[in-house]
Amino acid sequence: IPKGDKHRILDAGCGVGNFVVWLLNRFSNEGPDGSGPSVNELQNIEYIGFDYVEAALEKAKQRVSSQMKGTKLSSKITRCSFVNGDLNKRLPFDNNSFDFSSGNLVLSYVDDPLFTLREFFRVLSPGGRAVISSLKHNPDLGIIFNEYAKNAQEDEVDKARELLNNAGGIRHRVSEGYFRFYSAGE
Repeated sequence: IPKGDKHRILDAGCGVGNFVVWLLNRFSNEGPDGSGPSVNELQNIEYIGFDYVEAALEKAKQRVSSQMKGTKLSSKITRCSFVNGDLNKRLPFDNNSFDFSSGNLVLSYVDDPLFTLREFFRVLSPGGRAVISSLKHNPDLGIIFNEYAKNAQEDEVDKARELLNNAGGIRHRVSEGYFRFYSAGE
């Protein structure tokens, strides 16, 4: 995230808040060794998580509340909110209203990915940055898990196992038409 007076972040398809928790962890680990940006470089961070699943938003709120206690960054976040909404519809935000947007693994869930991408960029300020990810068709999640598990702590491995188990559910959802993988060309 670039230096500046204000940072407005949209996490579209935020789920249970993994991205904002990562941000809090990353920025709480400041240091002269470059392990994270100095908290002093960040001012007025406004994070907005957006998701369709109300239960996921509630979990995200709980995680952020727990994570914020006692961190140096907690005084830098001017607003951390969560909005329930559908990525298949126009986003309820003004044009050019975010400095950064994230759409992690959401395009496979939406009806019209091009529409959703246009919405991501509509709400992004000129010069803003967007990070969008998706799984490739027929990913070998076993390889991903093994690479992650090599350097992970024991509790992190359990979380990765849960993710791997969920991947089986994703494959089933693909066969039911609820989830779609895209080729590089698409």
